[in-house]
Amino acid sequence: MNTLARLNKLSTHDFSAGNSYLSVFIYLFLCISLFIATQNTAKAENTPQEKVSVQVGDVVQPLVAAEFLILLQKAIIENDRDALASVVHYPVRINGSKKDGTAFRFSVKTKDQFLKHYEYIITKKVKQDILDQDPYEVFQNYQGFMVGSGSLWMRPYNGTPLIYAINR
Repeated sequence: MNTLARLNKLSTHDFSAGNSYLSVFIYLFLCISLFIATQNTAKAENTPQEKVSVQVGDVVQPLVAAEFLILLQKAIIENDRDALASVVHYPVRINGSKKDGTAFRFSVKTKDQFLKHYEYIITKKVKQDILDQDPYEVFQNYQGFMVGSGSLWMRPYNGTPLIYAINR
């Protein structure tokens, strides 16, 4: 029996019976469940262009992840280094591994440093991960949004998405 049928059955139920509190509780629970289910269905029907809400700390900030990723892809295709450097939160953390497999980590503190070391930071792998990423299927968790298999991480700063980590 589906939820709607249960609600209809409960709505005709005689609540004067001995377990009326339990019956009222079940009725309210089913009503709330039906309401939540219809809200989730409506959210699933939204178009991909609509804004996504991201929880950062205690503040929910709007973020258009798809538009941001499309901007990144355009910057990569057009080799617009300045555009890419403009959507980075400084200092940006760069992680990688040397040819011998040892890991390294460093920070790029300014846009000028980023542009000076662009080829070293934005490797072919990072570029390819950005281009291969479907803008409407970006992974997100409490750390922000991830591009590829972790090549790039971005999150909102004052409501604007910015890159905060690059894993080359």
